[in-house]
Amino acid sequence: MCLRFEQFGLDPKDFAAAVAATFPSIILKGDYQMSANIALTEPANIVFHQKFLRLQPARFGLVPSWKKVPDTTLGNARSDTVDKLSSFADLFPKRRCLIPVTAFYEWRLEPGEKKKTPYRIKTDDAVFYLAGLWDYWAPQELLSFTILTSDPNDLISRLHNRMPVILEKHAYQKWLDPANQDFADLKSFLKPYPPEQMSYQAYDRYVSSARNKDQGQIVPAGEVVRLD
Repeated sequence: MCLRFEQFGLDPKDFAAAVAATFPSIILKGDYQMSANIALTEPANIVFHQKFLRLQPARFGLVPSWKKVPDTTLGNARSDTVDKLSSFADLFPKRRCLIPVTAFYEWRLEPGEKKKTPYRIKTDDAVFYLAGLWDYWAPQELLSFTILTSDPNDLISRLHNRMPVILEKHAYQKWLDPANQDFADLKSFLKPYPPEQMSYQAYDRYVSSARNKDQGQIVPAGEVVRLD
């Protein structure tokens, strides 16, 4: 799963510039909100194509456009069934997006502990991109998104039985292009990220509450772990 992540460590203008360096044709839209602890229903910045490629805030937790009321918050979608389930099947062909993040979190119950320990997970890149789908709910002009998940790689399997799909750089343009209808090729991108390019670290339980946003209190509580 992936229900908590961060877009932090850069000034909003620097964050937008970092994304633009990866996507030179992107149009920068909106006021970018940076947070070290993003949870469901909160805003985050996504890269998607609608007439042109853009970076824009959206709500984390998909509200499908066909819903009569926004009573559904779909934070994650399984990559193996994303082209089959009704909530996502119409989005997979034409409404794919990327979520630029600096880290994400998973929790694990350690022996002898009563509360789960949060682990901050990152790749070797300062900013990396999660695969997602977006939709627009017209009654409230609500742009929202969900994050795709896959089986875990050998590193993340120590923490959880799912992980977000982190796209590799060669797949970015194909994934974002709504004219790309090569579904077999697109599905081939939805795989576990190379574990040797990732690490995780135990963090203070302060971050476990989605209400806690103070970066000064979101601090490590253990050593960085990589594959042996």
